[in-house]
Amino acid sequence: MTKTEKIRIVSYGLGAVGTRIAKLLLEKEGIQIVGAIDIAKDKVGKDLGQVLELDRKIGVVVSDDAENVLSKARCDVVIHATGSYLKDV
Repeated sequence: MTKTEKIRIVSYGLGAVGTRIAKLLLEKEGIQIVGAIDIAKDKVGKDLGQVLELDRKIGVVVSDDAENVLSKARCDVVIHATGSYLKDV
């Protein structure tokens, strides 16, 4: 990876914790959110910027199809925030 390349991230889970993580990631240099996954019907199909209540679009549409997002996003990292307890996830 060169200095000009960004770390490509998929945000998996956009509840209370996941949205805070995504907002923080968007503030960081060298990071690009390239995919967003959630099962909440009020979030699916919306631009991530809208879901995060930002004043701008991110260009990433929230999907409930994890397999599709993960196969197409070519991400480096997945931030998983779908539950508080790993054994339940």
